[in-house]
Amino acid sequence: MEPFAYYKFVTGKYFVGRTMECNALFNMLNSLENVAIYDIPKSGKTSVIRQTLVNMQTRGMAITALKLNLIRLRSTKAFIQSYVSTVLSAVSSSPASYKELIDKYLPSSCISFDRDYYELNNSLVICTKESLDDAELEEIFSFPDKIAKDFGLKLCLILNEFHSILNFDKQEKIIRSMEKVERARARSSNAGACLLFCGSFVNAMKEIFEHRKFFFKAVEILPLSVFDEKDITDHIVKGFLSSGKVIERDLVHGPYTLFRGNIYYLNHLAAICASKTIGYINENILADALKTLVAIHRPLFLRIVDDLTDYQLSFVKAILDGEQKFSSSEIIEKYSFNSSANVKRLKEAVLKKEIVIFNQKDEPSIADPLFEYWLRTYYFA
Repeated sequence: MEPFAYYKFVTGKYFVGRTMECNALFNMLNSLENVAIYDIPKSGKTSVIRQTLVNMQTRGMAITALKLNLIRLRSTKAFIQSYVSTVLSAVSSSPASYKELIDKYLPSSCISFDRDYYELNNSLVICTKESLDDAELEEIFSFPDKIAKDFGLKLCLILNEFHSILNFDKQEKIIRSMEKVERARARSSNAGACLLFCGSFVNAMKEIFEHRKFFFKAVEILPLSVFDEKDITDHIVKGFLSSGKVIERDLVHGPYTLFRGNIYYLNHLAAICASKTIGYINENILADALKTLVAIHRPLFLRIVDDLTDYQLSFVKAILDGEQKFSSSEIIEKYSFNSSANVKRLKEAVLKKEIVIFNQKDEPSIADPLFEYWLRTYYFA
């Protein structure tokens, strides 16, 4: 594996830091606790999960991890079909057994196996109703735990991009049913399965787990810490050395600060540097690599700002200028916000578009560090 693999998750030799997160997740999964992990895209979420699963396997505490990505699902019906199909795939690979398992574990639901549908859609089950009642939903969401206990497994169902559920019809009904099942399972002394909620839309995930407090006391939120600068520096220096290249440790500080420790951008920048020299990485190569990195992401950044209104751009500019009291008369006049009511609407808009994140102290920051650099250096310059 190459040392600067920015385009995929990493485990083993080139996994950087996050020991505390891996240890915490190890203990949670081993105890079959539900966990939620969310951070901006490419912040290392999947690498932490995969490294933890490797650690569990190494220590003889392996857990069967099933993955369901919600990003391509656009309806409750599609989600239910994918949910049941994913769990079925853990215990059966024969179409002949699918109907038997469904009849046994989901007798009262509208889930069935249809061979023609299976061959055409690559989905193990079909949902025959557009709207499911509470009893049907609770039976479906109890399915992983029942399967795990009867087959002697420890199951972890990883729900990737879980924030997409907010796009579903009857989203609250679905979440409430999941929540009811998970609260009951959390009180059980012989649970067999757990859920791992993972998401890249930070504000949407916060809306689910922090603001509306779904799954309260039924899910543990595991925050990801900022990568330690020493860990990042060691990783980059050793990565270059593995291919006979050299970079001074002091040169890593600038990119680390610029990208706020974001492992994706740091690895991507290092990979570009590695392609530009056969020996020594100096400041000129770093600067040229940064320009290349910006050029790669420039079309995305242009689309983002093109989707913003003038008022929203002014709000982003105010954040870049370090403003925080957006509803004060001085700030409203300075940035032409018109009114405090409009400020509230602007804040909601940039949060929904995942451009800005507010911390627990209600301090704003641009979510994407390279986008922030592009705004400061190119767009608003």
